[in-house]
Amino acid sequence: MFEVLAPRYAAGLTFRVEGAAAPDNAVVAIEPAVAIRVGLRARTLDTARPLTLEDWARWAGSVGGAGRGPDLVPGGSTRFGDATLDGVITIVDAFGAANQAVGNLPLITDPSKDYVIAANVAPFNLPGLGERDDPVPPGVDPDGGRVVTIFDAVAIANEAVGNDQPVVGEPIPGRQPAANSTLVTGPIAADRTFTSDTVYRLVGLVRVNGGVRLTIEPGTRIEGDPATRGTLMIARGGMLEAAGTILEPIVMTCAQAVPVPGCWGGLVINGLSLLNNDQNGPGEVTACPEKTTIGAADLYGGCLVASASGTLSYVRIEYGGMPVSGGGATPGLALLGVGSGTVIDRVQVHGAAGHGVFVSGGTVGLRHLLVTGSGGAGVSWDDGWTAPVQFLLVQQRDNAGPGMLGSNWAGNHDALPRSEPVVFNATLIGHPGDGLPTPGVLLGAGSGLALRNAVVVGFSGPGFDVDDPATCALAVAGGAVDLSATFLFQNGQPFSGDADCLDEGAFGTDPARGNQLVDPQLVAAYNTVTLDARPAFGSPAAGGAPAPQWSPFFDATATWYGAVEAASLTGSRIPWFTGWTRGWTGSQP
Repeated sequence: MFEVLAPRYAAGLTFRVEGAAAPDNAVVAIEPAVAIRVGLRARTLDTARPLTLEDWARWAGSVGGAGRGPDLVPGGSTRFGDATLDGVITIVDAFGAANQAVGNLPLITDPSKDYVIAANVAPFNLPGLGERDDPVPPGVDPDGGRVVTIFDAVAIANEAVGNDQPVVGEPIPGRQPAANSTLVTGPIAADRTFTSDTVYRLVGLVRVNGGVRLTIEPGTRIEGDPATRGTLMIARGGMLEAAGTILEPIVMTCAQAVPVPGCWGGLVINGLSLLNNDQNGPGEVTACPEKTTIGAADLYGGCLVASASGTLSYVRIEYGGMPVSGGGATPGLALLGVGSGTVIDRVQVHGAAGHGVFVSGGTVGLRHLLVTGSGGAGVSWDDGWTAPVQFLLVQQRDNAGPGMLGSNWAGNHDALPRSEPVVFNATLIGHPGDGLPTPGVLLGAGSGLALRNAVVVGFSGPGFDVDDPATCALAVAGGAVDLSATFLFQNGQPFSGDADCLDEGAFGTDPARGNQLVDPQLVAAYNTVTLDARPAFGSPAAGGAPAPQWSPFFDATATWYGAVEAASLTGSRIPWFTGWTRGWTGSQP
């Protein structure tokens, strides 16, 4: 408890939290140390109370509510204009925005500053402040982009000297913790809405039944119960409508003061789309194969290729993957037989115990997907996944799996439809110093893959590896395996040199494929706290890539290499993955 004696003293008072002691005397280190802004969190004497370990962890940001605290990368301010995160708008905020706008300061990599959200106020785009129903939030330019400019600095400076501005100084929507909490048990048998004023704790398997719609409001926090393997599962024919915003992302995590990978079950979506596994055994054809889901007796699969299971947008799924009894770690996000009518766009899967994202069959496409700190592969697939993917960013932790791991059906490597995703604009980042020979991309069991306009860096094993004769047979001109217009750099070796069915080196260095073994010059690829995966201004990866084609799903204007558009001369254009996502410290999330 602090007693503040001077009127404005609280505005600048901080308490630096470096660690906390649990009742059993175990010490919880907080790295880096977090400065709690006392002025913003002041309590009156009649509400003062001893703080629990969970309070300390929550105040330090490790389990803070959606959109709050230093778990964002970046975007931790609570007030427009407060770029320095000190609780007040001063000329220092204006100077910082001005220097960032002209390229003298980094946009993303300083965790003590919030230039992405707090400093991006102009144009004002009134009357809204970025609420969930605001069609054009502050800081969005006429072309839809978000850039920190000198106009932001001027607006902040005017506010600092008392010339009130329309947006600067106003609270950023969605930055306050929920007032209520409730337990949720399954099944959910009628349409239901989770609202942002309540934290929902999932106890055991919470199944959304077929024909039922679960709607989750922007800014809502959902926590899986560690003791009962809390899991959210969408059954075949069920719908999940989870559309957050950049200011109010939906957060799915575990109900634990200091979360760790695998402390809840994660999110499982079962669809009605096509698989290729022969459930009846060799020699018998199943027109619409089905398969048993993860952690339950429910089935997924069918013949409805374009079926819809809902929407995931601006959603963070953290620390999922608790093993099912008797099994291994599970994915943070499982998309099982999900159809092409489902929208997956702007989703982060962080700290999964198993694969970050696992796709089993189906036709669901993926856009703007960030996968960080997975224990298994960043993205893994099998059983005939045929879909487009664009803007995929994977950053692996130490001793994890490949960035991408592809398989067809284990029972028949040539089963149709063959697993064959088409991926444009991917960035796969390994962990330097990884003790395992982990490949960047590993294909086997007859899986195809077209990977184009990509960047693969920092894996301890080969950047690209193809195993299994059925997969090797696809790696021919015009076949279902293609690696082209891709940068491979700082991997254990660019291509696998194992003596198997394919000479990956000859395949990957074929001049017709246009692959490059030079530095793509990413700004801060290995920074786990504040990742900046943009190619630097002037990088060879900044432009000149072939226009993405194959289907209308792809943005054909993305003629750069990797998941993120290159930084401009000043570096002030805000990339898609910042402001609503999170990072981590150390070698493990």
